[in-house]
Amino acid sequence: MLILHGNGGHAIMRTYLMDGLGALREGQAWDFYCLEYPGYGSRGGNANQTEIIAAADTAVKELRKDDTRPLYLTGESLGSGVACLLAAKHPRDVRGLFLITPFTSTADVAAGLFPMFPVRLVLQDKYEAAKALKSYSGPVAVLLAGQDENVPTRFGQALFDGYGGSKKLWIQHGAGHNTLDYDPRAAWWGEVSAFLLQG
Repeated sequence: MLILHGNGGHAIMRTYLMDGLGALREGQAWDFYCLEYPGYGSRGGNANQTEIIAAADTAVKELRKDDTRPLYLTGESLGSGVACLLAAKHPRDVRGLFLITPFTSTADVAAGLFPMFPVRLVLQDKYEAAKALKSYSGPVAVLLAGQDENVPTRFGQALFDGYGGSKKLWIQHGAGHNTLDYDPRAAWWGEVSAFLLQG
């Protein structure tokens, strides 16, 4: 499982994602790789879509070079866009996606939050996730926060609704973008894992 984190913070802060899936089958269900993006944490570079996608693409190629096991991606918020773009680029290598608080594109989210501004014209990093998924057909698990104040839930729902492949949706109705329940004992971790592995 390659973990692609959100915009806030950096990779080392995403241990809760590894804790949840890592608790399954006494830690034998998954091996994890957590990518740090250029311009985040201690990694040099620029935090833009071009460099982030290039780094993620390199990570997939490196993982596939010496490991023939199925590769899955977990993308959280911004990372969900990265995951979708990677899946479109490597549809035969990526076996499944787990998308947390995803969106159709960052341009859609920005336009929805700031309707008075021409954000579609000026935004450079658009992470067109819904468009990318048209080139992918593997299983997609989606977790939404029902009270998401950063990426309104409707954008994740639209991404889910528009995907034509095998898919399953979980919604934590009272949760905000940063208040999802990631308790490793929660039943939904096992449900997500089972769905991806059976897909």
